[in-house]
Amino acid sequence: LNTPWPKSRGLVAALEAELASADSEDRLVDGLFGALADTTEAADEALPDTGLDRGRERQLSARRIVDPRYGTRSSTVLIIREDGQARLDELSYAADGELRGRVTRAWQLAGSLLPA
Repeated sequence: LNTPWPKSRGLVAALEAELASADSEDRLVDGLFGALADTTEAADEALPDTGLDRGRERQLSARRIVDPRYGTRSSTVLIIREDGQARLDELSYAADGELRGRVTRAWQLAGSLLPA
């Protein structure tokens, strides 16, 4: 999250905004998936120099990459509450970028995360 990539900086800002505004856990999860689904590519002047050609760097600058050879195949949101309740949601994508499925799991961690 501390890398200079525009997608990392934008995702941190989106995470902070969603944490501040979501009024339920379901809305938080949906908002975070929305942030992860952004396929907007960064402008060339905002791209770091990774040694790749500019076209490839631009493609990789999106939070969600849609490409049959190298693309986002899943997005995961993990929430762990102070009371030890945990929830994991994951979306999976096909090579063409189409949503393939969603998995949601919830469980109770042993003990509380709050200091005694």
